[in-house]
Amino acid sequence: VVSHFIELEPDDYLIKPFCGAVFVERIEKVLERKSALFPLLMAVDNKEFQTAIGLCQRYKKNFPVYSGYIDRINGDCLLRSERHQEAKQFYEEACKHTDHLWPRVGFGQALKELGDLKAAEAVFQEILDKYPKQPLARKHLAGCLMASDRVPEALEQFNILHKVNSANPLRELIIANLYASLQQHEKAA
Repeated sequence: VVSHFIELEPDDYLIKPFCGAVFVERIEKVLERKSALFPLLMAVDNKEFQTAIGLCQRYKKNFPVYSGYIDRINGDCLLRSERHQEAKQFYEEACKHTDHLWPRVGFGQALKELGDLKAAEAVFQEILDKYPKQPLARKHLAGCLMASDRVPEALEQFNILHKVNSANPLRELIIANLYASLQQHEKAA
């Protein structure tokens, strides 16, 4: 269940059993963070990634308590604005300062976008060796395999993801298209 929700990148989560006070406390913390970072979050929602990157720098100084959250947004905006070399450097540096997976995943994404598919594959495989159900690493590994025209291997990765989270219609479409490209039309249907 946790692996399923990780793919959705939630703001926070609670594991049962929990009490009402803990639930209210978590909601209040998320609302407090979202209120403090509202202009930044709006810029991301509006796909104003350059603006968001600038806001990340300012908000990281003003709200150091949210620095990890802001760093994740900053890296994502670098990737989305196709500043892949900067993203690679950003994530490489972030990997030195945290044991979280997000900088490793981002580093792999930057490598993939820079065309270094073998290095990106190695990053994602390293994550999966340690965390076999990590959905984002598996999804991006599948993307590397597709970019390398290794369709059967990509399909295998997407099918593993589908077992973890079968309620993703976009992934079902990708799987169907991959089966069709392999001329396995019954499975595609």
